[in-house]
Amino acid sequence: MLINTIGGGNQQAKTQAALKDNEKKFWKTMGETSDIYSKRSDPRTTQRFDWNFEPPPYPETAHKNLQRLQEGHAQQRQQFGQNLKQQVADMKQEFFAKNHYATKPGADGKLQVAVNDQGQPMVEAGPEQADQKEAREGFESKKRNVLNERQTAQKDTFLKDEKANIQQFLQANAADLNNPAIQAQLQQLIVTTQKKAFQLQQNHEDERWKDDLPPDGEMVATVEGGLSQMRAMEEQQAGVEENSQEMKDMMEHEQTIAAMLSEQKELARAQREDETFLQDPRKMMASGSQPSSDFSQVLPGYLTNALYNMEIYEIEQPEAQRVV
Repeated sequence: MLINTIGGGNQQAKTQAALKDNEKKFWKTMGETSDIYSKRSDPRTTQRFDWNFEPPPYPETAHKNLQRLQEGHAQQRQQFGQNLKQQVADMKQEFFAKNHYATKPGADGKLQVAVNDQGQPMVEAGPEQADQKEAREGFESKKRNVLNERQTAQKDTFLKDEKANIQQFLQANAADLNNPAIQAQLQQLIVTTQKKAFQLQQNHEDERWKDDLPPDGEMVATVEGGLSQMRAMEEQQAGVEENSQEMKDMMEHEQTIAAMLSEQKELARAQREDETFLQDPRKMMASGSQPSSDFSQVLPGYLTNALYNMEIYEIEQPEAQRVV
């Protein structure tokens, strides 16, 4: 979705790569379901689940059908974006067949776009000439670079702050993470972060669409109308996927696993209490005062998966299973 409205061959390739990358990020943010379930077959993920029971069969058919549904939706969004991009490109070409940006000599002697007090390019009547086009494309490239740097800084700050917020919650509630009420608060924190991340991504995408548009009301309205339709499409598709039988089957499987794990954890806790009954009181107090640093021992799988995706919980090495 991070589409620059106009560009050459290399820029178009970068645009397509960015589109595919952000489609993946979109679905990870909206539900993370396919990501979560694909990770379940990943040894790095499954090794953290100490299953002392036979889990129910994984819903492979539902998973594949949901993937096909998501891929079809992604293709629809991609086609819509390409059509909108072409429409805007044609409008922009028509605009500069009749108008051009005012230019002036720069410090290096080359022409550069003249801007007003608000930093907006000044438009003059008359077809755009080759040197004026070169100056405009340089102007647009600089604007894209500035926008990219600003958005990257915003994203980095957002991720840093949200990660720190969740880390603080985990540390403050380390001794009570097996409490369902605390888990519900953690889930709400994660969901809120995901929603804020998705909104930030959409804002950045909107800015990229509009960044190199000339000051033309009709063109701006076309882009805004197209983006509005795209957001409605995304929302409708997300609703279809969330309410699909495939999603329900997979969530039911996840909930069954979570219930089994909860039962196993409760049995393990009772066993540990029995084992500590005859311990030296000082050792028992010391062991009881140390909350588990392995989240998989106290949190449901969907929460540990979310923490893993946020790079708060590491599973590659046993000693890395902690707040990072």
